[in-house]
Amino acid sequence: MLCGIPEADGLLADIGGGSLELVRLDAGRRGAALTLPLGVIRLAEQSGGDPSTARLIAEGAFRSIGWLNEVHDRDLYLVGGAWRALARIDMARTDYSLRMVHHYEIGRDQARELCTRILGASSRELAQMAGISRRRVEDLPFAAVVLRRLLRMSGARRVVFSASGLREGWLMRLVPPEVRAQDSLLAAGQDLAALYGRDPTLPPALLVWTAPLFPNEAPAMARLREAACWMSDVGSHDHPEFRPEQAFLRILRQPGIGLDHPARAYLALTIALRYEADAAAPFLTPVRRLLDPMTAKRAEILGMALRLAYTLSAGTPDLLAGTKLRVEGRRMVLSLHEDAGVFAGEAIVRRLTRLAQALDLEAATETVDGGDRSGRKAVA
Repeated sequence: MLCGIPEADGLLADIGGGSLELVRLDAGRRGAALTLPLGVIRLAEQSGGDPSTARLIAEGAFRSIGWLNEVHDRDLYLVGGAWRALARIDMARTDYSLRMVHHYEIGRDQARELCTRILGASSRELAQMAGISRRRVEDLPFAAVVLRRLLRMSGARRVVFSASGLREGWLMRLVPPEVRAQDSLLAAGQDLAALYGRDPTLPPALLVWTAPLFPNEAPAMARLREAACWMSDVGSHDHPEFRPEQAFLRILRQPGIGLDHPARAYLALTIALRYEADAAAPFLTPVRRLLDPMTAKRAEILGMALRLAYTLSAGTPDLLAGTKLRVEGRRMVLSLHEDAGVFAGEAIVRRLTRLAQALDLEAATETVDGGDRSGRKAVA
């Protein structure tokens, strides 16, 4: 599970047919662990198929765990097919924007409500929920019983569903340590750059070039900006008419699992706007629901900045090196080195102005002499 959610902090609960595995997690590090005979099939057999009896069995097993309440106000990470089925039901019920189980998150109260709904539904109603298989339908009430007891006795504040499991953990043990130590999000971005990008040396230059727009940037946001820079050329081989949406979907649905749903939405929105998608395009609407207004605004600013950078440089680091952005008071200034072969044409001025307006700044350009760099300024 940690290969999919590297910084997991709280309690891991992996449910199967015969057992339930509980593991303490501390910022991505494994702690105390134990196995309980609370798998959905075994619990159904022990309780005679009665969820009320199953509740008493589960409660008695959890009461003997001395450290269970130490995860109070932390996260509960769920692994296993029965709980993935619960996630799919909840996503369908709430018309969730991104139908992807991995890293689907719900609050404590919503999780309890989901369990109540499952326990109150008939077998026929359960079978109609999100296309759940008949075999899985029989497991759902007992998965819900275990989840409700875990929430109550652990005091977990949130539930996070994982698509990873024993198989992924076994495979990760075969991966060289230096690969396991990589940041999964940035590694995925670099892989996408190698697969779809035109120049692997451009993303690091973009990271530096866009930095002046984001002063006092939190580490988590800096990490996302770096990932966006690595992913910024993923649409280079797509048809121009469909490039914004194709690039958007490629980022949103990438198989990389080291990022949560808001991070996927942020990166996908950024890259769509880098390709000058209409900000009101219908395909962008679902992901905007996953972002708070401030984060969505940051994605828009970064997307416009990347668009300007690619227009200036045509995707080449040498041309980008002849330009620089800085913020001076209420102005955003684009510096163009006189001998760099880059000039402020109509498209450049238009995109610079839009970017400045998004930051509530005035746009300006300056031509800088390649020798003394003192510059000759002209307001855009």
